[in-house]
Amino acid sequence: MRHPGRSVLLVVLLLIAALPSFAGEEFTGPMETSPWTWEGVPRIVALGDTHGGFAQVQLVLFGLELVDEDLRWAGGNTHLVFVGDMTDRGPQERQLLDLVRRLQGEAEEADGRVHVLLGNHEVMNMMQDLRYVPQEGYEAFIDEEDPDQRREASKRFYGQIRGEGLNRENFQRRFEDTYPPGYFARRSAFGPDGVYSNWLLDQHVILRLNGFVFVHGGLTEETAGLGYERINQSVRNGIRNYWKLREVLIESGEVTVSDDFRRTMGIAAEVMSGMANKVEKEAAGALREILKSPAVSPEGPVWYRGNSLEAERVERERVAACLETLGGRAMVVGHSIAKEGHITSRFGGKLFRADVGMAYPGGGAPQALVIEDNEVRVFDARTGELALATIEPPEGEGALSTVPQLSDLVLENLLESGKVQSVRRLGKGSTRPMLMEFRKDKKRVRGVCKNVQEPGDRYQHEIAAYRLDRRLGLNLVPVTVLRKSGVNVPCSLQYFVEHALDAQGAREYGLPPGHDEAIKLQLEAGKVFDALIGNMDRKESDILHIPVEGKIALIDHSRAFTLETDLKAWFPEGRWVLAPEMEAALKNLESGNLKKVLRGWLDKDQIKAVEVRRDALLEGCSQTGS
Repeated sequence: MRHPGRSVLLVVLLLIAALPSFAGEEFTGPMETSPWTWEGVPRIVALGDTHGGFAQVQLVLFGLELVDEDLRWAGGNTHLVFVGDMTDRGPQERQLLDLVRRLQGEAEEADGRVHVLLGNHEVMNMMQDLRYVPQEGYEAFIDEEDPDQRREASKRFYGQIRGEGLNRENFQRRFEDTYPPGYFARRSAFGPDGVYSNWLLDQHVILRLNGFVFVHGGLTEETAGLGYERINQSVRNGIRNYWKLREVLIESGEVTVSDDFRRTMGIAAEVMSGMANKVEKEAAGALREILKSPAVSPEGPVWYRGNSLEAERVERERVAACLETLGGRAMVVGHSIAKEGHITSRFGGKLFRADVGMAYPGGGAPQALVIEDNEVRVFDARTGELALATIEPPEGEGALSTVPQLSDLVLENLLESGKVQSVRRLGKGSTRPMLMEFRKDKKRVRGVCKNVQEPGDRYQHEIAAYRLDRRLGLNLVPVTVLRKSGVNVPCSLQYFVEHALDAQGAREYGLPPGHDEAIKLQLEAGKVFDALIGNMDRKESDILHIPVEGKIALIDHSRAFTLETDLKAWFPEGRWVLAPEMEAALKNLESGNLKKVLRGWLDKDQIKAVEVRRDALLEGCSQTGS
């Protein structure tokens, strides 16, 4: 077995160290003259994921007069943007790649530009993850495949599976299923020094045109904080480092040239835990670290889907923060197919989703985003018309399909003991809550976890508010439990109402506060409830609207249960509406029951303050006849 020199490994490890992590750093702003920012572009045309859809792309290019009948550039000073994922899935990816490569030079000669962004599928192909390559994608390279290379691969493959006792015919079928004709030539074309990889690594991951930020997947605050140059470089470095570290393991005999990305990473994990020498283990460990890099991480710019699919009330701050950091007015992404097959907008026009699935059977019509004279329109190649982007409902397409009829008891059980599937941070500040997904008994549910434990701001208040809400029969506070397992410290875990809208989302959706009598009554009950629990921190965003149920939900009570007992803090005019049901519920809230409900979550002074406010609410009601 040959061992790589330590000098080679040292260079690779230094490159790995240079990769940014997602800890983030302050970005001071882009330079207007940088290769990834342009201003004053007269017309911008953006295409989402094209996936080998050569015919569909032609329709768009012809329809917008960007090419002539010979497919030569005719778009003048227009900037054409391919927002990633030209490879895989579709039958004519190589023809598409070759067309775009040629158009880049022709457009530049005419003072235009053709920008190509790396998508996750370009990255996958360069890192030998070939799961989505169609048969035609291999066949396009058959004539370039080296017969000797294929014979050598066949021998290695036989050595791997000879214990299975296959006859010659079955072995050949198995080999060609694993390595279709053209496989090795295609892999070389996208590998180190390959014709397509060399070109792709000269392209961008992110760029800004006239204030519009283009990126394939999406952005988190940590990614945006790297700035344009480091975002672009980090993905390229991740690919190059993968190649170099893989070569180290190939030279050591641990990995073969035929091993794809998943097998290579699996072997690296085995090397780390096996009997390999120090050099090999260091190389394997560095290779595994690439899984956390921006090129491969689910939070990275070519993979992140939250901007497209998550509820706007979850992602709104994130999108705004990313645009502010990068000096953008709006973002254009692909990666996640818009549900209706049309280009859509989110966050009040701050995000445009350009992936319409044009290359998929039954997918959307070929469409492109056209930005001209500060107006954003969608071009439909089928009709030749320009129209506004479809506005998506703000709850997001990624909402879990949880059954709304689940009882409180079932939800409590899911939140208390479900297996953690994913965790992500929400909001800002040192006490940022976490959005967690759980699974149990084939049911999936999400909850917001808070572990804040400061004077006047405690997670126990969330549980107390839920218990008191249910004792009163209001059903305004989402199910909230104490979660101990699967979290770093005990926390309150509140059911995340998937299809709820916050106040801003409700307005954008055309639902102003108090839009019908039932909602008005719930809002009035919510004001009385806030007074009862001493909540002086009710913000507009803490009132959620659930259109499918005709209800509201009250969230965020960690700062409730103050010791203030003067009701003028909530009702300055000294009047409030106390519905008969609420009045009866308050009268039945005797001290013994109240202590039973709240004991363990509040101290005795807080419980006493609730009693005082309860009595004041009832007394005021009696005096005023409210």
